[in-house]
Amino acid sequence: MCGFHDQSVRGVAAERVPCDEIWSYCYAKAKNVATAKAAPEGAGDVWTWTALDADSKLIVYCLVGGRDVEYADAFMSDLAGHLMKRTSPRHAWSVKTSRCGC
Repeated sequence: MCGFHDQSVRGVAAERVPCDEIWSYCYAKAKNVATAKAAPEGAGDVWTWTALDADSKLIVYCLVGGRDVEYADAFMSDLAGHLMKRTSPRHAWSVKTSRCGC
């Protein structure tokens, strides 16, 4: 499914693309992995990065992985390849953080 979506959703003519990340975990939360019985490699926190066309609600691109600079850069670079023209992807919380001056 992900491969199909990645190949099929290209050239999206979106004006606004809010981006966000969703937290989940695989097997156990990161803080509990060390004490978990038989935790598999890769157990712990998992983040799903999402980009949504604000008008059509189409998920333009998503990426599952860590929450760090490398994944953020990869996500934004890959997202650009799914859009017809350059737009301004924004984090869903950017309005909130701009009010506090962060």
